[in-house]
Amino acid sequence: MKYLIRFRVALISLAVLMVSFGLIGALWLPDYVKTQTEQALSQSLGRTVTIGKIQISPYILQLRFHDFRIAQSKNSNPEQTAVQKNSSSAANTKTTSSVTNQDHLLAIKTITANLSSLSIVHRAPVLQELKIDSPDIKLARDGKGRLSIADILETLAKAPKSEKPFRFAVHNIQLTQGSIDFQDGIKKKTHTVRDLAIGVPVVINFPAKEEIWIEPSISAKVNGAAFELKGKTHVFGEKKEAVLDLNIQDFPLAGLETYADMIPGLKITKGSVSTKLALSFTQEQGQAATTELKGDVRFANLSATHKPTDSHLHSTIEELNLNLQGLQIAMPDLMAKSRVESIELASGTNGRMILADPTLKGVNPFVASNIALKLNPIELSGATPAAIDLAAQINQRGKVAVKGNVSGWSDLNTSAGSLDVQASQVDVIAFQRFVAGFLHNALFTRGQANFEGKILIGAQAGGRSGEAIPAVRVSGNASLNDFSLLDQTSSAEIARWKQIQLRGLQVATNPFKASIRDINANNLFGRITILPSGELNFRHILEAQATSEPSAGSTMQAKPSSATPKVSGTVSDTSPKVSDTVPDTSRKTKTDLPIEIGQIRLTDSSVLFNDQFTKPNFRASLNNLAGTLGPLKGGAPGSIDITGTVDRTAPLSIQGRLDPFARDLFLDLKVIARGIEMPPMSPYSVKYLAYPIEKGKLSLDLAYSLQGGQLKAENKIFLDQLTLGDKVESPDAISAPVSLAVALLKNSRGEIDINLPISGSINDPEFKIGSIVFKAFINLIVKAATAPFSLIASLFGGGADLSQIDFAPGLASISLESAKAIESVAKAMNDRPALKLEITGTANATKDTDGAKRAILQRQVRAEKLAELAKKGESAAALRDIQVSPDEYPKYLTQVYKKAPFKKERNLMFMTKAQPVPEMERLLLENIQVAESELLALADQRSRAVRNQLVKQGVPAERVFVMGSKLGEAGRAEFSLR
Repeated sequence: MKYLIRFRVALISLAVLMVSFGLIGALWLPDYVKTQTEQALSQSLGRTVTIGKIQISPYILQLRFHDFRIAQSKNSNPEQTAVQKNSSSAANTKTTSSVTNQDHLLAIKTITANLSSLSIVHRAPVLQELKIDSPDIKLARDGKGRLSIADILETLAKAPKSEKPFRFAVHNIQLTQGSIDFQDGIKKKTHTVRDLAIGVPVVINFPAKEEIWIEPSISAKVNGAAFELKGKTHVFGEKKEAVLDLNIQDFPLAGLETYADMIPGLKITKGSVSTKLALSFTQEQGQAATTELKGDVRFANLSATHKPTDSHLHSTIEELNLNLQGLQIAMPDLMAKSRVESIELASGTNGRMILADPTLKGVNPFVASNIALKLNPIELSGATPAAIDLAAQINQRGKVAVKGNVSGWSDLNTSAGSLDVQASQVDVIAFQRFVAGFLHNALFTRGQANFEGKILIGAQAGGRSGEAIPAVRVSGNASLNDFSLLDQTSSAEIARWKQIQLRGLQVATNPFKASIRDINANNLFGRITILPSGELNFRHILEAQATSEPSAGSTMQAKPSSATPKVSGTVSDTSPKVSDTVPDTSRKTKTDLPIEIGQIRLTDSSVLFNDQFTKPNFRASLNNLAGTLGPLKGGAPGSIDITGTVDRTAPLSIQGRLDPFARDLFLDLKVIARGIEMPPMSPYSVKYLAYPIEKGKLSLDLAYSLQGGQLKAENKIFLDQLTLGDKVESPDAISAPVSLAVALLKNSRGEIDINLPISGSINDPEFKIGSIVFKAFINLIVKAATAPFSLIASLFGGGADLSQIDFAPGLASISLESAKAIESVAKAMNDRPALKLEITGTANATKDTDGAKRAILQRQVRAEKLAELAKKGESAAALRDIQVSPDEYPKYLTQVYKKAPFKKERNLMFMTKAQPVPEMERLLLENIQVAESELLALADQRSRAVRNQLVKQGVPAERVFVMGSKLGEAGRAEFSLR
C-alpha cells in the first residue's frame, strides 16, 4: 500500500509537472522568448527586429514564429529608400508575402522549428524539421556601391569568433513561397526572385554516418524565368561527392551586360538562356578535387549591340539562336577532357549580324543573315577533328558556304583543318569599314567578290626554337566584278573595272608563297591626278601610308640649276650620271619574291591623267589598252605586249621583258607612241616655257633597261610642226629665248628630233626618272637658247664651238680650219630656215696692230717687186698675188728701207748705211703707224669675208647680216642668231 501511495504521488507530481510545463511553455514562455529574441537580435544586428507572436508546443517540442521582421536601416539614404519602395512595382510582379509594408529588410510569414530529442544525445541542437513560409527580402545597392545590409555584414565581421565552433544539425529544411527584390542603384536595374522554394534534407556540421546522402533542391522564378536546382551530396567520410542538376528555363539576358564591365559598349536588348546541366564534384582523401559540368545550353532570340568607345565599328545581333549540346567541362583536366558534342548557331526569322560604321554616311553595313552554323564535336585536346558546316547570306545577294573540319582548338599553333569555301556575289561595300583605316575619304561604291576553293590549315616547324607555327594554304578561283572606288575629295571615280579574275590562285604562309595561273582584267579604268597641293591622288587617299618623300608637284616646280643634268657633246648626249654608291634600300629581301603569275591579260582598259597642280589644268588619257604580261617569276623575266592609244588617236605600244619579283628589279622595255597632239600640253609649256603650244604632234620612242639596280634609258622625242603662240607671263618659266631655241632645234621640214639618254642607280633616293627626263628636256631648251653654236657643232660637226671664226693677227683671210667651221654653220643655216645670222667683226688693238704692221711691210716688199717688173715691161699679177722668194726678200726689203721717211744711220759717204735684214725689219715696223680706223676696217674685212663664204655655201644673203665692227679682245668674226 505504501508503494502504491508513493506511485500515485509520483504520478500526480509528474502530471502536475507536465501540466505546469505545458502551461508555462504555452502561456508564459512565448512572450518571454519573443521579448528576449527581439532585444538580442535588434542589439546584435543594429536593426529593429519584431515578431508578431511566438507559439510554443512544449509537448511536441515545436516552436513557431509569426510575422518575423527585420527593418531597414534608419540611416538609409533617400535614394535607397525610394528604390526599396518602388522595387515591387519595378519588378512588375506581385509578392506572395502577406506583409505589405515595403520598409523591411526581411519579412517572414511563419517559421516553424521542431526540436529533436536527439539533441540530448549529440549534446547539440538537432532540429527534426525547419519550415520557413513566405520569406520576403528587400535588398538594394546605392549609387556608390554600398549594400543596404553593409552595416550588418560589418557588425558580423567584427563579432569575436568562438574557438570551438557551434555544433548543430537541421533536418528537413523547407522554404516555400520566397521572394527577393534587389534594386541596383549603380546599374539602374531591378532583379526579382519569386516562388522561391528550397528543400534541404539535412545541414549538419558534426560527423555523421557515411551512408547519409543530402539531396537539396531549389526552384524559383528569377526575373520571370524558371530556375531549378536538384542534386545530392555525400559530404561525410573520406570520399566527398556531389551531383547537382542546374535547370534554367528562358532566363532573360537583357540588362545583364551591365555586370560584364570587361566588354565595354555591350548592350543586350533581348534574349534568354536555358540550361540543362549536371555539375559533379568528387574528392578522394589527400587528392585534388575534380569537377565536371555536363549538359546542354541554349541561347534563344539573342539581340544585342556593341558600341565600343574606341572604335567607329558598331556590331548588332538580332534574333540569333545558339545551342551547345553535350557540353562537357572538366577541371582540372580542362584541355584533355573538355568538349562540346555539337554547337548550332541559327538565325530566326529576322535573325542577322550587323557591322556598321555610323561615320560612313549612306554606306550599307555588313549584314549576315540566314545564318546556319554547325560544329561537332569540339574537343579542346584536338584529338578528334570538328566538322564545320556554315551557310550565310551577306547583305542582299551575297552567299557564303563553308564545309570541312578543323582540329587543335586548344593551340592555334598546332591546329589543322580542311575547309571548302564558296562565296558568290558578296557585296564589297559590306567590307567598307574594314579598309577605312587604309583609305582616306574614299569609298567602295559597288563591287561583287566571288571565291571558290579550299583553305588548308596546318602546322610546320620553323619557329625560333623549332616549335610548330601555324600555316595556311588557300587555293581556288576568285573574281572581283563591277567594282568602283570613289574619291570623295574630288567627287570622281579613282578606279573601276568590269571584271578582274584570278584563276589558279595558290597562297601559302610559313613560308609565304603565292602563285596565280592567270589574271584577266576587263574594262579597267584608273584615274591618276596631281592635286592642287602637288600630291598624287593615290598618296592622298592612302594618307595613313604616306611617306615623307617629295611630292610630284614639288619635283616639277624646281627650275633648272647647276645640278640639273647638262647637255654636252651631241644633242643625244644628255646622260645625267647618278651616283651608284648609295646603299640599296629599294629591296629588303635577299632573295627573289616567292610570287608567280602565269599570265595577266588586259582588255579594253584605260587610264586618265589629270594635272590639277598646273594652271590651267592638263588632262590626257590612255585608251583601248589591251595585251598580255607574263609569265612572271622571280629570276625569269616575262614578256609584256600592250597596245592602246593616247587620247584615242595616237597609237601606243609597250613591249619588252620585265621581272618585278626578282631580288633586283629587271626590265627591258620599249614604249612607242606616234602622233600625240601637243596643244593639250600647253599648260606645261606655259608654266615652264612661257609659251602656249598652238600646233604640233609628239612621237615617242623610249627604251628602258634596268639590271642590277642600274638604269639606262633612251628617250627619243620627235616633235613635228611645233608652233608656239605669243609669250605669256609665268613665274616658273625659264629665262631663255625659247623661240630661238625652237627655231634652232627645228629643221627645214619643221621637225625636232631629240634624244635624251638617262643613266644611274635607282637605289639613289634622289633618282626619279620622270624628274630627270623633264629636267634634261628643259636643260636642252636652255642650252639651245643660250649656247646654240655648241648644239650646231654637235649636230653638224666643225668643232666644239662654232660661235666665232678666229683670224690671224692683222689678217682677214680665212684659214682652212675656219672654212670647215663656216661650212658647218652654213649647213645649220640651210637646215634651219627660220634662223637669221648676225656677224660682228672685231680687231684687237695690240695683236692686230702688230700684225697690221707686218702686213703693211709685206705689202710694201711685194710692191717693190711689182714696180720692178713693170719697169722691165713685164706683165704681173695683182699685188696680193705677188710672191717674193726668200732669196729676193733682202733685195726688196732694202729698197723699202731706203725709201722709208724716217731718219737712218749713214756711212762715211753720207749714204744710207746697209743693215742686216732683222734690223731693217725692226726699224721699219717701229716707224709704221696703224690708225684705229685701219683696225676697224680690218674687222670689216673679216666679217665680210665670212659673210661671203656663207653665201658661197648657199645661205641666202638676206638671212645674213653684217653688224658694225668693233675692237675686242681678239681678232675674229662673232656669230649670233635671232
